Amino acid sequence: MLVTITSKRQVTFPAAVLAALGVNAGDRLELHPSPNGYLLRAKWVGRSRLAPLKGKLPKPGTAFNIDTFREQAASNMVIGEAYVAMQHHYRVGKADAKAGLRSVLTSGLVAPLGGDAVLDALDTNRGCGLLDRLIALQYSGGGLGTLTPDRKMAGLPGVMRLGGKPPGR
Repeated sequence: MLVTITSKRQVTFPAAVLAALGVNAGDRLELHPSPNGYLLRAKWVGRSRLAPLKGKLPKPGTAFNIDTFREQAASNMVIGEAYVAMQHHYRVGKADAKAGLRSVLTSGLVAPLGGDAVLDALDTNRGCGLLDRLIALQYSGGGLGTLTPDRKMAGLPGVMRLGGKPPGR
């Protein structure tokens, strides 16, 4: 079986090969030197790395609604973009940017689709930043957990930290 390497050093494998490896788009493959060339293996995450997550991520309380999730994501993105724009383009400090957003979101003109939890995130000044809080709120609102390598963000409810050594090593 032959495959072609593109000018970008990319290779397309036949579907039968990917099925035999049990991999999908986005999965990782490992190349191991062998006496006859290289051996290709699917990269699996060991259960010991996932064990600390068991029982700690929120379970969905209701059926997941992708349309509601998308609408709330758009709402949170607009809030996050406004927060960043006020700081970087208008040189408004973080506290003043949060206060300004809170004022607009409680004025009755517009409201965050994430409800009071978004307003609470604007009022919080410790731990991770506002954008991390909005991301965590988005996923927890959809009944999903969040995995992050960030220590501060991992302190939020429903967020687990990735990275470090597996337990027992």
